[in-house]
Amino acid sequence: MGICVATANDGAIFCSYEINPSHLDEINKVAVSKQSRQLSSFNEGTTSTYWSLFMDHEFNIDDWIIIASQSADITNERTKEYRNLFFPLILFSLLLVIFLSSVIIRKKLNVINKLIEGTRKISENNFNSTVDIDSKDEFGELAKSFNKMAYSLKSINNEYQKYYEVDQIILASSEPEKIIESVSNCLNTIIEFESFVFINHKNILKPLGEFYYRSNNDAYNNLGEHTKTKLDDKITLNEIICDLERVCNIQKLFKDVNNLNHIKIINTNNIYIKHLKNLFLKNEKTACIIPISHDSENWTYIIATFKEQIFDDFIKTKLTNFSNRICVAFQALNRESVLRYRAEHDLLTHLPNRSQLRILYEKKLLELDNKKTGFALIFVDLDRFKQINDNYGHIYGDKLLKEFAYRIKNILEKNNYYFFRLSGDEFVIVTQLLEQHLLRDTVSSFCTQLINLIQQPYHIDNNVLTIGSSIGATLIPENSHSFENSLRFADIAMYISKNHGGNQYTIYEEGMSERLLKQKTLEEDLTTAIEKRQIEIHYQVKVDTKGEKIIGFEALFRWSHRNYGFISPFFAIEIAEKTGAIHKLGELVFELSLRQWQAWKEKDYEIGTIAINISPLQLLKDGFIDFIIKTVERYPLVSYSMIELEVTENVMINDTDRSLAVLNEIRELGISIAIDDFGSGYSSLSYLLDIPASTLKIDRSFVMRIEKDKNALELLSSLISLGKSMNYKIVAEGVETRQQAKFLAHCDTDILQGYLFSKPLPAELVEQRFFNNITQLKMVSTD
Repeated sequence: MGICVATANDGAIFCSYEINPSHLDEINKVAVSKQSRQLSSFNEGTTSTYWSLFMDHEFNIDDWIIIASQSADITNERTKEYRNLFFPLILFSLLLVIFLSSVIIRKKLNVINKLIEGTRKISENNFNSTVDIDSKDEFGELAKSFNKMAYSLKSINNEYQKYYEVDQIILASSEPEKIIESVSNCLNTIIEFESFVFINHKNILKPLGEFYYRSNNDAYNNLGEHTKTKLDDKITLNEIICDLERVCNIQKLFKDVNNLNHIKIINTNNIYIKHLKNLFLKNEKTACIIPISHDSENWTYIIATFKEQIFDDFIKTKLTNFSNRICVAFQALNRESVLRYRAEHDLLTHLPNRSQLRILYEKKLLELDNKKTGFALIFVDLDRFKQINDNYGHIYGDKLLKEFAYRIKNILEKNNYYFFRLSGDEFVIVTQLLEQHLLRDTVSSFCTQLINLIQQPYHIDNNVLTIGSSIGATLIPENSHSFENSLRFADIAMYISKNHGGNQYTIYEEGMSERLLKQKTLEEDLTTAIEKRQIEIHYQVKVDTKGEKIIGFEALFRWSHRNYGFISPFFAIEIAEKTGAIHKLGELVFELSLRQWQAWKEKDYEIGTIAINISPLQLLKDGFIDFIIKTVERYPLVSYSMIELEVTENVMINDTDRSLAVLNEIRELGISIAIDDFGSGYSSLSYLLDIPASTLKIDRSFVMRIEKDKNALELLSSLISLGKSMNYKIVAEGVETRQQAKFLAHCDTDILQGYLFSKPLPAELVEQRFFNNITQLKMVSTD
């Protein structure tokens, strides 16, 4: 309808139509405030609006306010027209948007549902379904990626399923053929091969040295006899392995030939290099060697051929993963093999153990031919092995056992006998089946050979060691069918051999069990008697050669069993040495003897010296010197000069240097030393120069024979002369007759001891006989 222009300073400066003067103030206000606002009208019947026009920048004047007006009727009409059109249009637009959104959402939800369904199937380990989406948008790309993922997961799942099958078969300890078949199936799942060769290099799968062949090529179904018979250039498995190690893992190696659709076993002894190459003869194939290795050691080799050259980095990675994963399975197999071996063998000597002995025993029982055949169980216990352990240490003992086992295995292999280690120094040999009428003689001959072989010297780290053996044998089925009884009977026979001095064998006979029961009872009861101090000390007098003066007494150990009565001291001491009770027994004898000497000194008896026997084992025990000092200190009336320790010559057999050192320390204390049983056992004149002894005790065996054996008389005279020439005091024990006493006095013997003067007596009888009403020393008869 028209416009007006106004400024802040001038107000309305132009109007294209006439306005109501009353509205000029409002126009001025608008111009001053420069705020656009819609005016209802400047004139009646009009509708106006205004806006600011920027003028300062171009013309350096105030902004203009442009005011436009229109007739109210026209404005209302246009507004009404617009209103009638706007709301239907808005409604239509909303409906259209809702419709299109529904279509698009339905379409996209369908894609999402397919992806959800595919994901659900994958979560249920169903990797065969695919998501079918044809669109080329992002959802189509997502579907392709999803399908690739499903295929990859399927491939991985199949691989790990095969790995799982390999693990299960190995855990089930199946036959080698089943394990290798599972391995080949696993490889074929990862990458389909044409030919597969498995070379058994390490002794994980038995038998060692065989290789296995399989083909997926149906064109051939056997190797063909001509292929086996025309081969030459025979080589060993090790040479094949070395040849394989010189080639790269992935390259063309061999040519395919007659294939198998099953696993074929070919013995190592019949392997030819041409045979191995002829497995891949017909057309050039891509081949690879897959080593199964652990700790830089190749356990086995897998050789596979393929139709195409497919070895890209992806395939190489898969084969590498296959090699590593199969290696893990074989580690488990090897670990199980090691554990089984440890459970069945002795790890020091690598001999089978008791469990394997039982299995062999039961097997041989089934092979017995009624009463025609039999076999023997031979129990071997090593004599003096404990002394070697004590004197040289367990390292030497272990080396000796290994050398012993190696030595014995050689003769057993010649006889087809079986060798087992039970524990410590105890071993068992099982013979082959023999005719029963030959069995006893065969066992006797073999045991004699075994004893001679065992006692030959062993050279261990520049030391020469010797041991003996006590052997017991039981004949099966003559003695027993039961494994436990047979082993027990052989053990009993062995103990009898040991009790008789060792280095001999005994074949079990009925009744031996009762004798061994007695011995074991005595072993247990002797230990108890020592702990409870239930032993006695008897004293045998020693006199001068005129038989008139008491020189001293020898303290002798005595033990009476509640059931078996008096036990021989020699047998009792042997038991104590074997059971290890000798140390406590020796200390008890020493302490009881000194206590009795203290009691006699308190009564002012003239008792001379006290002679106490010392075992070689006791002498070498740590702290023995300290024990002597502390015990003597407890009995102040007993001086070191009143004590004489008797040792046998064999004290020098083991650890000579240490024995001499201990003897010298004893001598420095003021205790005298006597060599007991001189002239018997391991006599050596060099010992007379080394042992710091002052007394020689002539063994009773010489004294007992001087009246009947001229040679014994001359030898005894020579021994006494030798001792006297070296300033030894000579004591003769076992004197029973006056003639013996006269001869010994004539030979310048210093001291006599024997039944002629008195048998060993308990302390109270010694007092009655020698210290009460003493006038003169009377010789007594041997009874």
